Amino acid sequence: MLKSPTVAVDAQRTVLIMPVGAILTVTSDTSTEKRMIEVMWEQRKLAMFGSDLVERGEENFHTLLPPQCFRSTRNSSTTAG
Repeated sequence: MLKSPTVAVDAQRTVLIMPVGAILTVTSDTSTEKRMIEVMWEQRKLAMFGSDLVERGEENFHTLLPPQCFRSTRNSSTTAG
């Protein structure tokens, strides 16, 4: 969850300002640009500086995860043990 407004860009390089309280999902720790990460926000795929997320965001474990996240976690722990 963002603690302050933060800038991101979409695939067309349109600049967006995500508001305080925005819930992001990190989808990749790399992007086509150096120091950028890919995130999802309101069903939009965006890129932002990883340092912005570290400085302006906080982890939010109270947000519900999609069912496939739980399935992949259970499957990997089942096969490992």
